[in-house]
Parts: sequence; structure tokens; C-alpha cells
Amino acid sequence: MTWTLVGIAVVIVIIVAVLGIGAMLPENHRVEAERTVAADPHRVWQLISSPQEAPQWRSDLKSAEQVAPDLVKETDKKGKSLSFRTVESKPPTRLVRQIADAGLPFGGAWTISVEPVQQGSRVRVVEDGFVKPPLFRFLMRFVFGQSATMNKYLDDLANHLK
Repeated sequence: MTWTLVGIAVVIVIIVAVLGIGAMLPENHRVEAERTVAADPHRVWQLISSPQEAPQWRSDLKSAEQVAPDLVKETDKKGKSLSFRTVESKPPTRLVRQIADAGLPFGGAWTISVEPVQQGSRVRVVEDGFVKPPLFRFLMRFVFGQSATMNKYLDDLANHLK
């Protein structure tokens, strides 16, 4: 009986600590990642700005469709959908897409910059986002990593362009 109570107390302390640490982390964040890929900026632009091509090179996507001139709906391989609004497009150097779905516990925008370099193109992603729930903030910071999604995106792009 005593060990059970100690076990329960330890679990409660861990939960309170995780939530407390998460609550102390800022809701807003800025994260950056970049890769050099073996393609000229026009080819990179074609891939990153064309929803119909995204499932061919992004390993996490099942489908992507242009549902309006400035709106893209992506569905991941788990069946979860997320919509993105294009708020800025300057081919072939700058694309800004913002999460368009309202009421989510997270949101923000990705600014993708493409610049020519000797080996091809340098692709840089800057995420300006927010995460509301303290538990999600803790997990994003200490378990998954703040740049995990961007790194996967850039790795997929680089691998496709090899």
C-alpha cells in the first residue's frame, strides 16, 4: 500500500513539474533551419509552391490540394488535415504560408527563402508560431524538438533533389 501511494505521488509530481515547466515556456516562438540542396532556385520553387507535387517528395504527406487561389489543404499519412494560406509569394525567392485553420491550440507561419549558391540553392525556413497548451509547449521543446517538422521538410526536399 505504501509503495502504491509513493508511486502515485511520484507520478503526480512529474505531471505537475511538466505542466509547470510548460507554463513557464513562452507561447510564441521563432525557429530557423536551412539546407543546401542540389537544384537551382527555379526548380526548388516549383516543388515548394506546387501542392500537387508535395506528396511526391514529402514523406509525411498523403495528399495536398489547392482549394482556393491562396489556400492549400494538406492531409498527412495519418489522415489529419491542415490548411495553409499563402500570404506572400515572390517567385523564386520567398514564400510565406500561414496556418489558416482557426481554433487550433497552435498556429503561425513559415517563411521559406530560396537563394542561389554554388552547389544549388540554400533553402531557409523560419517558423514564427505559437503553442497555447503548456503540455504541448513542454513536449515541443523537450521531446520532439522545436525544429523537427522543418528539418523533416528540408531533409525530404534535399533527398528528392539528389
